[in-house]
Amino acid sequence: EKLQADLAESEADKAALLEQTHRLEGVLSSNASLEAESKALRSSVESLHQESANKDSQIEMLNLRVQELDREAKASVTSVDEELKIAVESLRNEIKEKDSQIYQMTNGLSETKSILLNHQDENEALRDIQQDYIAQ
Repeated sequence: EKLQADLAESEADKAALLEQTHRLEGVLSSNASLEAESKALRSSVESLHQESANKDSQIEMLNLRVQELDREAKASVTSVDEELKIAVESLRNEIKEKDSQIYQMTNGLSETKSILLNHQDENEALRDIQQDYIAQ
């Protein structure tokens, strides 16, 4: 009877150990599954970090290009401003020159008119002399 009781106790211990073994195997399986999932997540995170670094690099390159284009645009505006100032100054000088030419021509016309009036007076005087001569 004691043997049977020992045997029963031994069987109970064996059953308890088997149950604990099954539980431990479940935990091991669960740990392996979690470890695989963790590796996959780590890999995904690393991939996202790499993608983020690539995007940051692209953004930096685009920012540099924008700055370069901004400098070129400012230089272009400055260049256009300078060209406009030069063109305006050139046109002002041309206008001054034309005004001077017009003034000189106006003075020349005044002198010519005065000379013509003198010639007209002389011609009338000569006609009067000629008519007096013919009349005599």
